[in-house]
Amino acid sequence: MSLLYRLTQATSGIATAASKGDGFGYGLSAGDTNRDGYPDLAVGASGEKVGSTKDAGGVHILRGSRRGLTGNGSQWFSRATAGVPGSPEEYEMLGSAVRLRDLDGDGDKDLVAGSENRETSLFFPANASGITTDSVTELNMTPVFPQ
Repeated sequence: MSLLYRLTQATSGIATAASKGDGFGYGLSAGDTNRDGYPDLAVGASGEKVGSTKDAGGVHILRGSRRGLTGNGSQWFSRATAGVPGSPEEYEMLGSAVRLRDLDGDGDKDLVAGSENRETSLFFPANASGITTDSVTELNMTPVFPQ
């Protein structure tokens, strides 16, 4: 049996409200970020307005469960999030490139989020609870990922 359902920024539990041009889903990547055995989904919202900064962008982490993806317990990260270096920039479009991969070899799927408009990316480490902002670092890495 396959389940069909639709998640949008209007789905209950998703952190930011839907508005025209948010680009929700521009970048996507799946992986288990919190060791529960279910794949989670990194969803870029590259056109999201952050504060008064248009097209600053950011990334949602939607939780996987036995019943599929949900907005419950989702996370939202932008340059305005505590622990994230820098501040929102107009037209940065953070989240236009996202990947969930174990980049530090500890078994947890970490988040790399970038912008097609910058030559740097943000590395968000993960632990047993999921993606954290405990030690987010900016990488000198062009965030263009093969599909």
